[in-house]
Amino acid sequence: MHMKKTIIFSLTALLLSAIIFLSWDNKNNNRTKKLPAYQGSADDQPIIAIRKLKLKSGASAQEFEKFAEKIAHKEFGTLPGVKEYIAKGERGDEVGSYIYVVEFDSKKTRDFYYPKPGSDGSDASADAKRLMQSLDTSSNQQFTKMVELAPGGSGYTDYLVIE
Repeated sequence: MHMKKTIIFSLTALLLSAIIFLSWDNKNNNRTKKLPAYQGSADDQPIIAIRKLKLKSGASAQEFEKFAEKIAHKEFGTLPGVKEYIAKGERGDEVGSYIYVVEFDSKKTRDFYYPKPGSDGSDASADAKRLMQSLDTSSNQQFTKMVELAPGGSGYTDYLVIE
């Protein structure tokens, strides 16, 4: 009986040792083979485009914010691979200021609609123009009537999302 207990104990110890060894070895292999969070090219990474806005003289903040809600609810339509937001400074250095944020699912998508730096989309491909023209163009008219890009309409930054 004592020998039977010794054999069972030895087999159990051997089995546990094997499990621990294999588990440890597997963790080490996983650690060395673990892929980075993002392996695609920069062309596949999301882009966040931020434009500072300034209310035009005579434009109502309340009216502009109602317009911004329509954009948030996609009342003017959407482009594939693109999300739009208008945000208002709530705390910090620019309380009360507005920004227009465009999130592109990739640099490729941004370049599809806006091929060159500073592009307004007029140099886009025929396919991109067709998609942009399918949107309710009254939004552009309302937008430009109420706000302008600040400062002076030329400053902008597109950010490559680090993942």
